[in-house]
Amino acid sequence: MCLIVFGHRSVPGYQLVLAANRDEFLARPTAKLGWWEDDPNILAGRDLNGGGTWLGVNKRGQWAALTNYRDMATTKAVAPSRGDLPIIFLKENLTVLYGLERVAPAMDAYNGFNLLMGNIGEIGYLSNMADSPQPQILSEGFYGLSNHLLNTPWTKVTNTLATFTEIVKDGSIDEAALFAMLGDQRLAPDDELPETGIGYEMEKLLSAAYITVDSRQYGTRVRTLLTIRDDGLVNMVEWGRGEPEPGVRFSFIAS
Repeated sequence: MCLIVFGHRSVPGYQLVLAANRDEFLARPTAKLGWWEDDPNILAGRDLNGGGTWLGVNKRGQWAALTNYRDMATTKAVAPSRGDLPIIFLKENLTVLYGLERVAPAMDAYNGFNLLMGNIGEIGYLSNMADSPQPQILSEGFYGLSNHLLNTPWTKVTNTLATFTEIVKDGSIDEAALFAMLGDQRLAPDDELPETGIGYEMEKLLSAAYITVDSRQYGTRVRTLLTIRDDGLVNMVEWGRGEPEPGVRFSFIAS
């Protein structure tokens, strides 16, 4: 994913309300959200190049999400797929802290990443680009994440998080409003652009919540909503690029 906003035990009736965009090259082969044939416990979209995912949940209600950390100066030419990292948690019945601790010893092998792992009641965060990379258990609250560290105040993070908080604060999950929020194509002002080593033009184009870069056939591939209610009901909805409405939806009780 390249934009995630979520409420952790801060939306009435919900353990988790999460909205996210995945940005990727449009030609990169990808499977839509669904239960995996080779591991029917996992519900996720799938990167068919690397075999991993950017956001998924399992039948126990454990979930994991990933964003890349964008810094061209530190990018390795050869590194393992970051999409493998959420799978570590989704495949096994681990605590959040132990899941992140499983990742930590090998994190330097990967290009920059932000990793969220959660279950009903707890969420953890790890980035290999933090000054002191350590697994962190998050307090209840609202959070935003893009291609820098958690809650870095990039314009699209702060704007999306403010809109998200207003939409969900009373516990009514307005899917249409949340998907419209994720579809916001407004660009950040020049003086609010980050400097990640990709040049002004790309920084500008990537500053929108919903991205379209026609010249490079790159952009937001899917918008996804994931909610886990206090009673354990999990809902996950995906809206693919170019689809007239959300294309796939799954609901189940975590067990």
